[in-house]
Order: sequence, then C-alpha cells, then structure tokens
Amino acid sequence: MTVAVDPGTVQMPVRAHNLEGVSFVRADGLGCDENSESRYLHAKFVLAEQTGGASVFASGSANPSRPAWLADKDSGNVELVLARVGDDALLTANALGCGDIRNLPALTTEDWDAIQINQAQEKDTSSAGVRSGVALAEDTRVLFDISLLKALENLAFTLNAPDGSEICQAGRLTVEDGFAVLDFAARDIDKATTLHGIIAGGVVLKLILHHAGMVEEQARSGTQRRFKEALLSLDSDTPDIALLIQCIDKIIFDEENAPDPTQQLRKSGSRSTDEPNESDVPETLVIDVSEMKKRGKKRRLEHSSDFAYLLDALIFHLRMQEERSHEETDRFGRTEEEQIGADDDPDGQITNLTSAKQADLLRICHSKVRTIINRMVSQLKALSAGTQPLTKVLVRLLGVLAVLRELRTCDGRVAWVAKGTTTVPRDQRLRLLEAVMLNLFERDSSMSNTSLLSLEPLGEDFRDSDDVARLKGLLLWLAWDCGLTLNLQKPFRENPEAGEQRLKQNAMILALAQIILSDEAVIDEARQSIGGLTSIELDWLKDIQRLSDDCATHRGNVPALRQGENAEAGDIAFHRTAQDWIVRMVAGRNGNKVSLIALREDKPRLVYRAEHLAVAQLASWNSYLEVKQG
Repeated sequence: MTVAVDPGTVQMPVRAHNLEGVSFVRADGLGCDENSESRYLHAKFVLAEQTGGASVFASGSANPSRPAWLADKDSGNVELVLARVGDDALLTANALGCGDIRNLPALTTEDWDAIQINQAQEKDTSSAGVRSGVALAEDTRVLFDISLLKALENLAFTLNAPDGSEICQAGRLTVEDGFAVLDFAARDIDKATTLHGIIAGGVVLKLILHHAGMVEEQARSGTQRRFKEALLSLDSDTPDIALLIQCIDKIIFDEENAPDPTQQLRKSGSRSTDEPNESDVPETLVIDVSEMKKRGKKRRLEHSSDFAYLLDALIFHLRMQEERSHEETDRFGRTEEEQIGADDDPDGQITNLTSAKQADLLRICHSKVRTIINRMVSQLKALSAGTQPLTKVLVRLLGVLAVLRELRTCDGRVAWVAKGTTTVPRDQRLRLLEAVMLNLFERDSSMSNTSLLSLEPLGEDFRDSDDVARLKGLLLWLAWDCGLTLNLQKPFRENPEAGEQRLKQNAMILALAQIILSDEAVIDEARQSIGGLTSIELDWLKDIQRLSDDCATHRGNVPALRQGENAEAGDIAFHRTAQDWIVRMVAGRNGNKVSLIALREDKPRLVYRAEHLAVAQLASWNSYLEVKQG
C-alpha cells in the first residue's frame, strides 16, 4: 500500500510511519498547475489495483475522516466522489498523475516533523476522549476487538441510526476468542450504522459498523452473482438452468481456480487468542470478515473464492435458502393468512407454465445435468489413470453433488417440474454413483496409495476436514437416492450377470458404511439430505449406520471371528494383521483361497489365502431386513 500526502497540510498520526507494509510519499505537487500561486492539494483519490481483477479509481473531495463518518447530523459533512472501474480507471488515474505514486519521493524526517506539528496545531478537540474503531455486524451479533475497551469500564452500548439517533440498547457483553460480542435483534442491526459506548451519559466509544452480509455481497465476483441469480431462479416459473450449469461448470471445473486443498486450511475458529496490545487502541482497525464465521469444530479447506461461495450457498451457510421465504405462499405470493377470504377462481390456472414449456425446461435441465455429470465422470476416470490428484477430484465432486441435491429438491416442489418428472434422471444418478464407487474406494499406486477410505497420506487436516465429511454425507444421499440396498439373499435361478451385479451393489453398501466412522458431520449431512419428508426416509441411513457399527465392533475383536477357511459368500472379511485393511465382501471360497469383491472395473476380484482372513456374518442386517420384508 502506498499513501501519497502533502506533508505541509496533512493531518494524520505520526505513528502511521510505523505501519507495516505501508509506504508514504510526497504528493504536494500532484495535480497542481505549476504556475498556480496556491499549491494546496484538496482533492483526494483512491486507486485500487486488484490482482487478476478490475481496478477502481475514486476521486473527489471526500475525506475518510471523523467529520465524514463519526460526526453528528449538525456538524457532519456530505461527501461526494466519482468512481471509474476497469481499464477506464487506470487511464484516468494516469491522466491525473495518480497512477505512478509508488515512485514519488518518500517522506523525509523533516516531512514527518512537519506532520507532527500539523497534528498538534489542528487537533480536533471535539473528539477528545472519544475512541473510534470498527465493529462487525453479522446476523444478530456485533463484534469488535476487545482491546478497544482497554481502560474503559461500566460501559453501556447503543446502536445508532445514520442520523445519530439511538435505535436500541445492548444487553450483556460477552467475550469470545478476543472479540467483544453484543447481541441484538437482526432488524435493529440492519438499521444501524454505528455502535456507541457510553459512560455516565457521555459517549466515549464510537464504532463504525461493517455489515458482513453487505460487505461480502459487494465483494462478489461476476460469476458468484450470476450463480446466485440462477440458483434463486429455480423457485420461479422461469428458471435459468443454462446459466446455472454454466456458472457451476466454470466454478467447479476451472483449472486455474483449483488450488490443492492439502496446502492450506481455513481455520474454523474466530481468531487467535493472543493477548491484546499494550496500547490503549489497536494498531489496526482491520477486521477479517472470514474469521468471524460461526463454524463447527471441523476445519474448512481453502478453496478459490467462487468455489467457496458455491459451497457456502449450497452446504455450509445455506444463504440461498435463507433468502427464500420461510412462509409458504400461493401462486400470487400471498401467505396463508392473506389468502383468507380471497375470491379466487378455484378452476383458474395454477401456473403460467404450459405442459410444453415444462417439458422444454426439463429437456434443457436434463441436457445440462448430463454435461456436468459427464465432466465429473471424466475427472473420476482421470483419477484412476493417475492424471488427476485425489484432492482436487474430491472437492469437485463435493460441488457437483451439492448442485445435484439442490436440483433434486425442486422435484415435486416447483411449478416447472411436472408431477412424476425429475430434474436429475435416475440413469444419470446411477452412472455417477457407479463411477464414484469404482474409482474412489480402491487404493492404487497411481493414487499414491490413497482412496476415500484411506486418506491418511493426505494429512490429518484434509482427512478430518468439514468438506470431506460433507462429501461423505452427500455420497450417502446419492446412494439412497439411487435406491442402492444390501441384498444378501440369492434369488432362485439367479443368472451369473444378475449375481455379479448384486454382489457389486453389496460391496458398494459395505464401502459406504465404512466412510461413516461415527462421524457426526457425515451423519448430519446425510440426515439433512435424506430425511426431508418422514422418519421412514431415514431407515436406510439407520441400516448403513448399523452396518458401520458392526464393522467397527468386529474389527476390534478379529481373533474371536470365524476362520477364513469357513468363509461363505456374503460374509464380511477382515485381515488378521493389517490394521488399515479395508473390510471387504466375500464373493466365494475355493479350497484355501477366498475371493473378495473389489470395486474396480478392471479387477473386480481379489484373492487371499484363507489363513490370512477372519470373517463375520451380517446377522443384525439380515434380521432387520426380515422385519422390513415381513
């Protein structure tokens, strides 16, 4: 950051000289006519050059100062600037001489002495004793650095409107990870611009509110805005499916925006718990909005901003859902209460959509869904071929599954999806599920001996991240949505092809059971995705959890299990010595050789010597199936 000032007239604290990463230069001749008698530079400008983004140039007479931001309505300034964006910003800045300020002469010791004299002579006595700073407003909370309260005791806090009037008072103050936290009603926070701290009726602390939602929304990229609009359109009669999938395709599969998630993690806590600075006020007023997120104990992987926004919208914060009305409305947008006494034609048209229009929208949707699933299947096959790393494939799969789940929630709920139709055809869901199961669950030398069941080589932070847990939950949802079940009973006259398919599906269920590992985040994601209608919907998930528990119990007591020499088709097999061995389904036994099912197209069987294995029967699952079938 470079700050250009006129040392002869500027007012600023001399301690700014010590700000890390900031250089100060002389701008006393900038923009002035060389023949002018008065060389006082009153105009200000801000030139922001973003890395890989548009530049912004704002110029005018406005000061980022107390009169502009913190004064009351009687003494405050009305300020105005003009802003230019993109290529025009740099052209304008260069034309005014502002584009090369980093090469202007640096301030000398004499310059800083002059600035100190200016500050002492022109000090604004109206703000004496009033400490200023920044607070972050999010949802129903206002948070600010606890060091702003140093040496201030028994404060009362008020939210204040733009005109300075009091909106409401705060209740008890709490401290959370180095931040002071005040709770308010969301409607009051929305109307406020400042937070005041008051002692004995006098204001001693004024904090400007940065509304997290507004700051984040203004920082959205063009892709994020288009994605949001397209996602919200799914609830309307004119969904923009083409735009939605176009944005998703760009966000998920853009190679340039696909950093390796094993390199960095986003901390789930608020910030470090270092001791506050010794000074009365902090050295910086900067607050990192991302650090303020209220998250669980698990940590988030570091993604590109667009991908992180997609996941936040569809999984972690569900912002898109929050913006939709929580109250059911009719086709005219009326609530249930507003519908009372309305004189409507009961035979009137329920929707403006014709059958032909519905069919056309679904045709477009199916085509776009097929495209994105094709791309994901290609990624999974590239993983098996050793040309894509597992980390990137997993996070891309997380994004794809989140989008497919969002589309599936439209079925039976929105007008453009006719009764008996679906946004994501079952054959496409099955194709994706099979590609996932046959490419992610077997360890291979080309995958550096890792798989979704063996993530240890990628590090504990990646393995235990919230993103991976949510991915596992969505995989369970996809399997349930495809109707995948465990079937241990061999039908009468089962042909070899049908028998092979049944065994493969059983092996898939066993593999899925092993990704749960009593992880509440996995179970929670699957439960939210599956159990949206009735408790019956969750029976399938309970079956999987039961199988997962059985595997864990047997793994902890391998010596007590049956000998591998007694293995039968449908048993589950454990290796007697390898602790990290994947539990597998027995396909059959031939003498002292036991055949196990492998989830790979090119090698569907693994053969082990019987003495190396221990086996168990899935009795609890069998008894549960009998109850269901009965």
